[in-house]
Amino acid sequence: MDAELDKLLKETAMGNQLSFKKLYDMISPKVLAFLMQMLGDRHFAEDALQDAMVQVWRNASKYDESKARASTWIVGIARNRALDQLRKTGRFKEVLRDEQYNIGGVLYRENTDETEEPLSDMTSGRLMHCMEELGDNPTACIQLAYVNGFTFQEIAISQQQSLSTVKSWVRRGLQKLRECMQR
Repeated sequence: MDAELDKLLKETAMGNQLSFKKLYDMISPKVLAFLMQMLGDRHFAEDALQDAMVQVWRNASKYDESKARASTWIVGIARNRALDQLRKTGRFKEVLRDEQYNIGGVLYRENTDETEEPLSDMTSGRLMHCMEELGDNPTACIQLAYVNGFTFQEIAISQQQSLSTVKSWVRRGLQKLRECMQR
């Protein structure tokens, strides 16, 4: 699925409206389900999906397949739209503390796409192994920062820790992660 999404996203970047429609049809059910879980309201979820897909259309040329899968990139945009809505409604802190809104499950779900390169699976497996070695606090902070896109301040609130503690966990965690990945 991701190979097809990558292709459609590249075509969308060139202004191909038909490719964007196909992309939308392919990804929107998954994104809408995630947004409904996060926002708890179909109307808000549909609004966030609309906003996110407009962002995808406008920013498709900024997508870099070497940095993220297409689905990860799109879900990240949708998540940010949802967080914007939560901030406006005052529910942001409540969501930060609720583990059910962790998008790691969406992003790390087993890929059943036969076209996925084995190296990618090996790298992904290695990354997961290395993340497990870090311990709970650094792993959670790194995931919140680099997968979920939280600021260090938002992470500090969600983890109920000081800002300096969170920054330290992330810095040390990334150092250990880099060392582990190079082994």
